[in-house]
Amino acid sequence: MKTRTTTYIALMVALLIVLGFIPGIPLGFIPVPIVLQNLGVMLAGALLGSRKGFLAVAIFLLLVAIGAPFLPGGRQVS
Repeated sequence: MKTRTTTYIALMVALLIVLGFIPGIPLGFIPVPIVLQNLGVMLAGALLGSRKGFLAVAIFLLLVAIGAPFLPGGRQVS
């Protein structure tokens, strides 16, 4: 993998982490809040392509699975 590709993937993981710290927008008529992290996942696929976008999201999910508090609102998987 080239250095440029690795940098793009790392920047997308960083963007997913930053978008995770923005709290969700609660709507009164649905119980699930709207979070901007969904936008980051869609941007990963659109900007990086399917394979590199998948790799960026997979790295992010691996970080969350090992306990990093990168989910919306600073939560972690318990």
